[in-house]
Amino acid sequence: HPHTTRWTLLQRLHVRFTSISGTLPTQIGHWTSLARLDVAHCQVSGTLPIELGAITTLSEVYVEGNQLTGAVPALAVRRFCTLIDEERRTNEFACPLPAALSDTCRAALACSDDGDVDVVVRRIVATLVDDSGVSRNATASAAAIGGAVGGVVLGVVVLLACA
Repeated sequence: HPHTTRWTLLQRLHVRFTSISGTLPTQIGHWTSLARLDVAHCQVSGTLPIELGAITTLSEVYVEGNQLTGAVPALAVRRFCTLIDEERRTNEFACPLPAALSDTCRAALACSDDGDVDVVVRRIVATLVDDSGVSRNATASAAAIGGAVGGVVLGVVVLLACA
């Protein structure tokens, strides 16, 4: 991971549904131009680096469908955030959720009695902010779009319908 600190101009990392495995490097905090992180449905394990919370340009995060554990960092994600696949329940994040976690990431999450982060409802909720700074909420139910396909398609549908 030593060379990953040189990736300061990287704006989008999209490796969804690849066989990428291992942990996300802590050097990701140096990727100060990163706007979209998509490592969904790979074989990523370990924890989400706390350094992700320092990236102020980060507007989209997709990490569902992996084997991530531990605390959720204080992500300041503005547009769309998917941490847990509601169908497969793969990542097992621990509570409590950080107070500084953006509403975009927190929208469909809650702490369960066993201390794990869980999906609140079978609905994907996104808070979107347009270029003028106006917030809009968008929802998509799994049943309405074909829940058997899973959270990936739901996320895409919400982005296309409300962006």
